[in-house]
Amino acid sequence: MKKIFKRIIALPILGVAALGLITSCSDWTEQEQLTIDQVTIQEQNPALYAQYLENLKAYKESAHQKVLVWFDNSAEKATGRVDNVTALPDSIDLVVMASPDNLPAWQAQEMAEVREKKGTKFLLSFDFDQVKLKYDLWKADVDAANTAAHAKAIADAAAKSEETGETVEPESVEEMIIPSFENYLVDTLNVSVSLVDKYNYNGMVFAYKGKGINLMTDVEKAQYLNYHNLFIGIVNDWVTRQPENVFVFQGYPQNLLNKDFLTNASLIVIPCRAVSAESGLTYQAILASVEGVPTDRLAVQIETTSLDDTDLNTGYWNAGSLESLIGAAEWSASSHDGFTVAGLGIYNVSNDYYTTGLSYSTVRSAINIINPSTK
Repeated sequence: MKKIFKRIIALPILGVAALGLITSCSDWTEQEQLTIDQVTIQEQNPALYAQYLENLKAYKESAHQKVLVWFDNSAEKATGRVDNVTALPDSIDLVVMASPDNLPAWQAQEMAEVREKKGTKFLLSFDFDQVKLKYDLWKADVDAANTAAHAKAIADAAAKSEETGETVEPESVEEMIIPSFENYLVDTLNVSVSLVDKYNYNGMVFAYKGKGINLMTDVEKAQYLNYHNLFIGIVNDWVTRQPENVFVFQGYPQNLLNKDFLTNASLIVIPCRAVSAESGLTYQAILASVEGVPTDRLAVQIETTSLDDTDLNTGYWNAGSLESLIGAAEWSASSHDGFTVAGLGIYNVSNDYYTTGLSYSTVRSAINIINPSTK
């Protein structure tokens, strides 16, 4: 079989159409090497492509709803286009790299290329709740190990006492010690912040869900306020010292005791991956629209569908009848009383690469809904 595949990359901003697939088949009894001839717009019309890139960068600097995606960059080597940020839709504004440290050289090079040519900005995320969970699990393991060590020392002493007929005191145990959560938080946050300069990121996403404090005991409230004020204080300091970098807040802003630093946020992204209908997005946005929260820059975070075809919950609304990404895009494109939707967050964007037809087809459809191409 001989196949000749000629394709021009679709350029929605310039309205350049993609050409079709031309296929011919001959004798099936003999296998022949597959030949693919790809002609890109860069090769066919470099001047047109250069103009497209200039228009693309100008578009990203203009007023429009921002598209923020979370990208799985954990692959040490690219096993396919799904691992390449160069394959992401051009109209994506912000990309959060899921594995921001230890970037292989090819990833760093791709980031630099996409940033320079397409104006895409790359961010890393620091999630307070994930850091607290990781610390609590670590502390639980250490406490369990210390308890087991003491139990072993007591059991060994009892065995010796029974063997000798004399009382044997348990040997002292050198306990494992971990830092306080406050110190762990500061150290972890400092490491994350340092990656901005190390890998030339354009900014950070600071994630913090928080809690209501009204029903807390005095002890719980004191500890919560200590953690809250420490984290927000460090974030506020970074935001103040790094005005040239992009700052995105992710979480429930209504739970912040001090909301002043939110005036510097490009987006305030509300987690809505568990929402099952459009009304849930409105409800979450209304909850977030309290005094002190800039309501002109709200966005919701939605998840793509699962790679498991039998999973009709992840990334779906209405019992699997509507992809939540499309529903959220339509909601974002609508007008709302009391708040303005300034963007759309897409979690696990890489899953959408595998859609039938054009890669990232659902993401592209969502982008076209909130930012329709000029006809």
